[in-house]
Amino acid sequence: MKTFLLSAAVIGGLIFQQAATAQAPATTTTATKPAATVKWIPLNVAAMGKDLELDRSGIALISRINETYNKEYAAMDKPTADQVGALTKRRDTELQKVLTKEQYTKWLTVRDAEAAAVPAVPKTTRKDAAKQ
Repeated sequence: MKTFLLSAAVIGGLIFQQAATAQAPATTTTATKPAATVKWIPLNVAAMGKDLELDRSGIALISRINETYNKEYAAMDKPTADQVGALTKRRDTELQKVLTKEQYTKWLTVRDAEAAAVPAVPKTTRKDAAKQ
């Protein structure tokens, strides 16, 4: 009799477990994906001037571009990756107009290396970026 009750309990538990698993709602992988990392890296004007051998007028132009886009980024409330990407693209387009092809290519190499090493910029420091 004890064996019968024990067997019935085990079978009942297995049936209940199987039913609970079958009724579990399906989850999608998109719901568990982390939010995209948003990175904004202000231009390092001094390093660009040195690395790209810019004259004073070139440094002034780069500084003006940096200031303009840092202010625009600082004004964003909870920027998305798309917004930061579009802002970066517009800034890069302006840089292409100021730099030679060789300078721009060299700067892209340096920028990509720096971007890989820098964590996402917290919102509190975006305001500080505008001051640079």
